Amino acid sequence: MSYWVLTFFIGLVSILVFRFISVKPQSKAPEPEDVKGPANEPLPDTPEKVAEWILKLEKSRTEVKEKLCRPPTYSENFYGRNEITFEILKEIQKGNSTVILYGRKGIGKTTLALELLKKYEYNFQNLKLYLDLKGGENEPMSIRDAMVQVVLSFRPSEIIPENKTQLTRLYKKVMTPQRGILFLDNVTHLDQIKALKPPDSWLVIATSYKKLNVIGAINKEVQPLDVESAQEFLVACSLRLKPNAREIAKLCRGLPLALEVCGKFLSCNMKINPIDFLSLFRKHWKDSLLEKSDEYEESLQAAFKAIYYSLNEKDQKALCKLSVFPGTFDSQAAGRVSEQNVDTLQVLSKSGLIKNDLLSKRYIIHSWIKEQLKDYLPEMDLREARIRHAIFYLSIFDTAGESFSKGGEKVIEGLKLFHQEWENIRCGLSRVHKGSVEGKKAAELFSSYMRAGSQLLRFRFFQKECREFLEAGLKISQRLRTEDIETFHFLNLGTFLNSIFKYEDAKECLDQAAHLAEKMEMAQEECQILNELATYYLATKKPDAAIQSLLKKQNLEQTNKFEIESEAGWTRLGLAYEQKGEFENAVAALKEGLNKSKEMGNGLCMRIIFKHLGSCFMSMKDYQQAEEYFEASLTLARSLNKRNEEMEILHRFGKMYVELVDIDQAIHIFNEGLDLAKNSRNSKFEGIFLTRIGDAYALTPQKQKAVEFYMQALIPLKKSKELAMVADINQRLNRSAGIRAGSIKAPELESVVKPFHKSMQGKGLIH
Repeated sequence: MSYWVLTFFIGLVSILVFRFISVKPQSKAPEPEDVKGPANEPLPDTPEKVAEWILKLEKSRTEVKEKLCRPPTYSENFYGRNEITFEILKEIQKGNSTVILYGRKGIGKTTLALELLKKYEYNFQNLKLYLDLKGGENEPMSIRDAMVQVVLSFRPSEIIPENKTQLTRLYKKVMTPQRGILFLDNVTHLDQIKALKPPDSWLVIATSYKKLNVIGAINKEVQPLDVESAQEFLVACSLRLKPNAREIAKLCRGLPLALEVCGKFLSCNMKINPIDFLSLFRKHWKDSLLEKSDEYEESLQAAFKAIYYSLNEKDQKALCKLSVFPGTFDSQAAGRVSEQNVDTLQVLSKSGLIKNDLLSKRYIIHSWIKEQLKDYLPEMDLREARIRHAIFYLSIFDTAGESFSKGGEKVIEGLKLFHQEWENIRCGLSRVHKGSVEGKKAAELFSSYMRAGSQLLRFRFFQKECREFLEAGLKISQRLRTEDIETFHFLNLGTFLNSIFKYEDAKECLDQAAHLAEKMEMAQEECQILNELATYYLATKKPDAAIQSLLKKQNLEQTNKFEIESEAGWTRLGLAYEQKGEFENAVAALKEGLNKSKEMGNGLCMRIIFKHLGSCFMSMKDYQQAEEYFEASLTLARSLNKRNEEMEILHRFGKMYVELVDIDQAIHIFNEGLDLAKNSRNSKFEGIFLTRIGDAYALTPQKQKAVEFYMQALIPLKKSKELAMVADINQRLNRSAGIRAGSIKAPELESVVKPFHKSMQGKGLIH
């Protein structure tokens, strides 16, 4: 009996252990807030399978996009606009692709435009982009910022180009293959529509305070609601308003903004009698101090004052403090800035003075109301609210920067938070930057902003602007005599300069950072500095110095028992050994970097390692492994649409077949690269591939073809200013009559490969 009991017990335990080991817990479907890649899966052993693994990882990121231009979903009633809506839809069906709605503030232009968008969205693949250009406000959105916002909606990890011309080209490239509706709210001048107008496959809906004469556009002036429609609007808010709805509608002059705030306020404040509210409304109407008679503006102001003075003092102050937000905000931010709890926010929302977006659960204050509030709070209280706003979004900026710097899956989390709160981050940054010249508190905050998320600025600013901000942060830290903070600023500036290939300037900053880090015994920062110095040494062809720097970093890590950017460090070490010609050491370091990259989920770093493993194996004459890595690298580059990377790999791949004396295959691969370069309009690579084809023919009896391709290469090489290669080809052409098989050695073309540097898209590497 005991034997069978023991047998049963062992069998049961075996089954449970097997299930525990083999069955993975079910995970929920990935949401934008909880994106998981395959980083926890075991790394495959063959280059082809590793490439599939990396591709899966990279696509898991690119598929997640924060719709930065998503239209708002305010719960507003829509009445009295059926006729104008029908007229506009009829015009759109005739082929007109631009609609401009104009009229005074509070007239309901945005609500009408959102209604048009709802009715016509499915005719445009349900793709809707919304931009509030903030016309008439103190800080309107620039055309540059609008383009950046649209580009990042489709490509959240795209680094902004160097200048406006390149940004415009990128904007058109992103918009051209799409078909959707672009809603431009609060436009102030024609240039905004002209610059942002996408191809005719898009429907453009714009609102403006004044009439804009755009050729071929549907121009409609939005008028106030008639009394009957205004009554319906108020009764829809609350049936208790029905007896007084007509009188309230008349006092509101049919303005939807006035109707909305009155309707919401009276429907949610049951203790306030509509008759008493009407008396208060009339009182403020009669007390109007407007110099020029404007019955609509008087009506808006009277409605606003009737509601504002019905609030208690605490809610009034909270509302005024919330006016420091440049755009939308969440309840947590509102609580920090207003120093009040969620209940106050709910009271203000129910009063109609704050709008609540149902989908994003964020709040916003209408621009007209915000303009009124600036005169209701003492300057000192307003300044304190702005400081609290800047401090709160400094913490958000710091969190985003910290997530981004961790690499792997954390990159997209950091970017999402950064993009979502950019308007507030930028506002806080701008305010402390302006105040940093005189005030110590503002100077300290600005220095902290520059330390918190310096890596993220390139997603929103041009290179020149980024450098100016980073240099300003450094100067302020020097003025405040905070050497520990100064170290970070030197490091951040050096890292940025490395990324834009200003290597000598970067070296100067990094040397200063290294001196301060050693003096202050900042071991972790010293490791980061040594990593960036290795980038400089690699770019300037000093592999011994790079190796020395990276080995010193590893010793510091072992002594202090931590790791800083280990995948980047091992990869750089492998590239340094490759540059030195020690290919076995290079392969060992690169493979260690591959494992570290896998742990961090750093697909970009792994793609770089793949290319260089192929090159190392080619140099070691292990052509079979080299071919496997090149093939896998090509698969990755093509699947991820990395054209420059694809051309670089084809260049290396073709050189391998030249070494194998498989001239036909080499020419085939170089021709493939040439077609890609022409399609991409890349003059540099076009010239390089033409030269390589000439080199290949020079190794065959077809010497005349070599001369022909050399001649063809001169034009694109001159265009891309590759003067060293032009001079080399001219020398060959001068002695072309004496060419014999094997007499021409292909140049190394040092300028083909970009210098190795830290990516601004995480702890990846670009090479």
